[in-house]
Amino acid sequence: KDQYFNSTGEAIFEDVTFNAAIKKVNLTNSSSLDLELIAGVLGNFVIKQIYYAGSDNKDGALYRDQFFEVYNNTDRVLYADSLYFGRLWGRQRNTNEAVYYQNNGQLDWSKSMGMTVGETANTDYVYLRDLFMIPGNGKSYPVEPGKSIVIAQNALNHKVPFVGNNGKEVTIKRPELTVDLSNASFEVYYGDIPGNKPFASDIDNLKVPNVQILDYVGNDWILDNLGRDAYVIFKHADRAAVTNLPSYPEPSINPPGATVKKYRQLPVNWVMGVLDVQPNTTDERIPKKLPPALDAGFTFVTLGGYSSQSVIRKTDKTTNGVRKLKDTNNSTADFVVIKANPFGFGD
Repeated sequence: KDQYFNSTGEAIFEDVTFNAAIKKVNLTNSSSLDLELIAGVLGNFVIKQIYYAGSDNKDGALYRDQFFEVYNNTDRVLYADSLYFGRLWGRQRNTNEAVYYQNNGQLDWSKSMGMTVGETANTDYVYLRDLFMIPGNGKSYPVEPGKSIVIAQNALNHKVPFVGNNGKEVTIKRPELTVDLSNASFEVYYGDIPGNKPFASDIDNLKVPNVQILDYVGNDWILDNLGRDAYVIFKHADRAAVTNLPSYPEPSINPPGATVKKYRQLPVNWVMGVLDVQPNTTDERIPKKLPPALDAGFTFVTLGGYSSQSVIRKTDKTTNGVRKLKDTNNSTADFVVIKANPFGFGD
């Protein structure tokens, strides 16, 4: 931030990073590439850890033990109240379908039915698959510097048996493969959605606050355990502005039906933190959903789905016992892989 001030005269609270990315270029010894560096302000809250892989589908907890962790990476108290989080939508596989694509292989949202912003639809916005919000009155949930909140898919101790909402007991053969989320900060509970039948494992832990649900898919907040999701967090002072964000269908070549799912259009300049994850094998990887200014790289769990592994942000430095996590807006450089450990660290 000091170098930024000396160069621009603009005072800011946090560091600034510059990133650029290019792909699918044939290199020779004489190749010269022009890369446009794009500035991005580092977040106050950062995505610290995502446990999307789940544990063994026979001896572990399948995917019901997934969680999402957000960290206060500043030197001051932050409040989790009205922190929004969710996943982005985009191309999920490399097979071609009857939709419009950009040159980078990602969906061409500028051709979505009803779109009015032209080519900036692909550069100035991302599109939300689901969206949730931490409740509170503004100062209900303080987060101290160097501390985090864990948002559980299901806030249970997945190391021990439990009785599902269908009355049947669920056992666990190898508790060491999974995690205890009974002390999570928040949980995503689908049982209060009218007309939605949650999975048997979706039990409301009354000791753990529920997040508010704005957009959802399926019968529980199940993260893609192969790693085909991108994640985002943001804050906005005006709840109505978030609620009223326009939504658009996929840019299908054929006119979409009246009941087709639409995806909320989120301005990039609202975004506080992101993470692009990918499958662990090269041939399964898909075009990135995030532009280089937000995340110039991607990360993945090395052993793939049902591996009990999570991706977690590296520690950059520790001052007076408080860790500052690495945040260069390049998840390839910023993250490592560990056995999932809520509230833990990667070193």
